[in-house]
Amino acid sequence: AAPAIRAEWDRLRGRPSDYRISDSEHAGTLHSSPEEWHWATFVDGGRVVPALWEECPATAAALEGVPGLMVGDMPYAFAFFSTLRPGSRIAPHTAPANLRLRFHLCLQAAPAASGPETSRPACGMRVADEVREWEEGRCLVFDDAYEHEVWNDSAGGGAGLLF
Repeated sequence: AAPAIRAEWDRLRGRPSDYRISDSEHAGTLHSSPEEWHWATFVDGGRVVPALWEECPATAAALEGVPGLMVGDMPYAFAFFSTLRPGSRIAPHTAPANLRLRFHLCLQAAPAASGPETSRPACGMRVADEVREWEEGRCLVFDDAYEHEVWNDSAGGGAGLLF
């Protein structure tokens, strides 16, 4: 499903982001500029966004296939295409509640070359004390109650389907 999901992301990525810092559970503490992080939202606070589900049938089918996908009366439930611009980062943070696992399906990542800090990949994430490189078509699963951060120190975009 990853190639079809990637094709749907490719079609959407030039559109304005629907991410609003003021609406975030972290209220502007994750990054320095709204241009750094682009969202296209499928599930927003537990509510499905029907227009995007209709426009992206492969992604919608993949999300519908997730057992126990958090929808309904779930204020911390989100599913979205996430694009982190070159040179950007999402600061270390934790979830507002200990009730979910997060899945990051990588759709676009920098080549395996290391970033400015040679001990970590150019495009990756840290959860607690573990660092992982983003690899296209691969999924990272983690408990977001642990402190985590994401970065893109490459010259290209980093993108994924997060849920």
